[in-house]
Amino acid sequence: MKEIFREVASLVIYNPITNKFLVQDRTSISKYGEEVTFFGWWLDEGESPIQAAQRESQEELGIKFNEYIYLGTFTHDMWWKNYIRNLFLIITNIKNFNDMEGDGAIWLTLEEAEKKRFTTDIKWEFSSIKKYLQLS
Repeated sequence: MKEIFREVASLVIYNPITNKFLVQDRTSISKYGEEVTFFGWWLDEGESPIQAAQRESQEELGIKFNEYIYLGTFTHDMWWKNYIRNLFLIITNIKNFNDMEGDGAIWLTLEEAEKKRFTTDIKWEFSSIKKYLQLS
């Protein structure tokens, strides 16, 4: 079994009124060639994925949401180690956030987001999002 490179809690923030997703612009601070990423980051020592999701939303966006919908855990092969993403969906009508990290928060349609480079190939994450939201 491969060593875990990184385990993260990722926040998929969706506004059903605009039908858009909030992502973090990473163009000037990219470490792995990513253009955008979901908000969230590493789990701290002894922290559960949901605790990390709640902490990260507070740290990166200045808000704790009422509901974090667990969409699954996805494992990616990052060279010699595994990258594990715990994916949480947040459905909100809030339109403006204070992005406290990165180059800013941007709203994208699902089609626009799927064309962007993330840290890993996230086709399975997008499939899970589409299935939950019943999007095609």
